Amino acid sequence: MGFKKKHIQLMALYGIANIFRSTTVLIGGPFYPTEAASREATGTEIGIVFAAQDLTVFITSLLYGKKIMHAIGPQRVVNLAFFGIGLCAILFGCLAFIEDRTLFVALSILVKILTGFFDGGLYPAVFTIYSIETPDSISTSIAIFEVFFGIGAVAGPILCGLLLEAVGFTYVYVTVGSCIIVSAVAIFLFAPKVEVKNGSSTHLIHDEETSEGTPRIHNPGFFKLLTIPTVLLVVFSLSTTSASIGFITATSALHYSYLTPTMMAAMFTAGTVVYTLICPFWGYAADHGWISKTNIMVAGAALIAIGFSFLGPLPFLPVERMTWCGFVAFSFHGIGIGGSVMTAYHHALKAALVDGFPDNSHTYGLVSSLYIATFSLGNAVGPFVSGVLYDVVGFRWGTMFIIALGLLVIVSAVLLKFVQLKKKIYI
Repeated sequence: MGFKKKHIQLMALYGIANIFRSTTVLIGGPFYPTEAASREATGTEIGIVFAAQDLTVFITSLLYGKKIMHAIGPQRVVNLAFFGIGLCAILFGCLAFIEDRTLFVALSILVKILTGFFDGGLYPAVFTIYSIETPDSISTSIAIFEVFFGIGAVAGPILCGLLLEAVGFTYVYVTVGSCIIVSAVAIFLFAPKVEVKNGSSTHLIHDEETSEGTPRIHNPGFFKLLTIPTVLLVVFSLSTTSASIGFITATSALHYSYLTPTMMAAMFTAGTVVYTLICPFWGYAADHGWISKTNIMVAGAALIAIGFSFLGPLPFLPVERMTWCGFVAFSFHGIGIGGSVMTAYHHALKAALVDGFPDNSHTYGLVSSLYIATFSLGNAVGPFVSGVLYDVVGFRWGTMFIIALGLLVIVSAVLLKFVQLKKKIYI
């Protein structure tokens, strides 16, 4: 279970780059709408700009998993992704020089689409490399990667806010983008080489874990992957999780509009801090078998539902919105996200291998691409549903949508457990 020097070096290089990448993700919400609104861009146009990246990631991540990563290797994809994301951040900052509203919005969408193309390959490539290099500690390795993301998510917006006040929108993105490019160069120069042999096994499962009589699949694909019950459960759980993130991001500020900007930022930060702290626990627990991966996903879904119960709070309770409820909601939400995200990839990968998928980098790429595609689709759908429900039934009743999805994840897991009693399947 221990990490070698090579693994630590890889995680450090990838992690530092991910700090700056997460900063570009998190500073968009507080900084870009103001810049766009100064050119009289509408809320719908701003929403399209943000959705463009997630929708592009959804499409391109599947392409990376099936074709691109298989052709050029995961390490080249990581280098390409970080370099491209950094370049796009610089281009996004330069949009401040454009005053024409139509051109500003159009180029914003174009840069976000380009960012999504590069970002779509990052997580599939990193997860594939971790599967090859640390087969016994995949969830822990992913958790460490996410801790770095959390560091950037918490510190990035604060530091960039100060930088924005001092030098302006353009220099914030140019600075962060340049840091990503420097990190990409460091990865290219100093990252240890990862040997990828598509015909080799990393022994992620033992022979006795393979379903009895299951033949090995020689030409695996996404459709075959989606016929595996446990993979479907992972997809449902992960899409629910990412939809909850999009939901809470889109309209929580409107619901708690009476809070000062500082208090609002503190509420959002509370969830991110809790998520960052809990990720290593969930990952380590999954890798060491303290809790089964399915039970961790169920716990994640339950905690997200509990968080949303406080967020409104529940519409049929005779109480009004309260600040402390918001902080509790975001904290539970952060813990729940960690449970769902940290186990999803490893759980789906093992289910695929048990079902007969070959134990090689091609399968790792397929599963990791499905992971990021699912997450991106939920992230794109969540804000849209949140906005519609906010307008139609209000925020408090709208939260029932995520609560219902969380409960359905739990029910689905229980039903799959009953199926397991009659038919030998991995869950």
